[in-house]
Amino acid sequence: MLKLFSSCEHFLPLAVVWKKKVIKGKKLVALKHIDGILVLCYNFTEYNGPADERDNYEIMEGKNTLRIVNGIDYIEQVKCKIAEYTARLGRDLSFQHIDEELSNPAVKYAPPQGELLVALDDDEQVIGMVAYHKHTDERCEMKRLYVSPQYRGMKLGDQLVADILKHAKDAGFSEMVLDTVVPLQAAIHLYKKMGFEECEAYYDNPMDDVIYMKRSL
Repeated sequence: MLKLFSSCEHFLPLAVVWKKKVIKGKKLVALKHIDGILVLCYNFTEYNGPADERDNYEIMEGKNTLRIVNGIDYIEQVKCKIAEYTARLGRDLSFQHIDEELSNPAVKYAPPQGELLVALDDDEQVIGMVAYHKHTDERCEMKRLYVSPQYRGMKLGDQLVADILKHAKDAGFSEMVLDTVVPLQAAIHLYKKMGFEECEAYYDNPMDDVIYMKRSL
């Protein structure tokens, strides 16, 4: 476990450090083990570097790191994550042809039909995923955003959404849509934070609590 602390007084637990995270106005003092725990020690007040870099320190990636990559090379693990996602959702997704998707996700989520991103831990294990699927030349649909429960609370979902939005835009799409259901309030909050708004139905989802959303790219 990683812990981040200020002047050896305040502790903020972090399960892992992922990518490079900007911490404004804080200086890395030391990286050490304390009681078997890898600790990043920061001094929140001292600064001796260039003035124009004062607000742009980067936390160096620690012992445990996460990275987001193309998911096609991890397709067997992706199948497991989709099955896990479906089980936790507790809904009948047969109208989305979920069995066909599970048999080979690449058919739907590999170019030119879509893209698939996964988050990996140090052991090359998939701990999160997201994808998009092409609807038209202008519109794609976000699918299967999922983060394993033990890695939630780190804003990994935010990073997955941001990355898939960029990939879709770079692929030439001008709009992304998605659907979700009312009980998934954390996901709804995330989507709205990332610029999605509720919209009219873009396909027939039989669930009575479905919410459709869209966002320009």
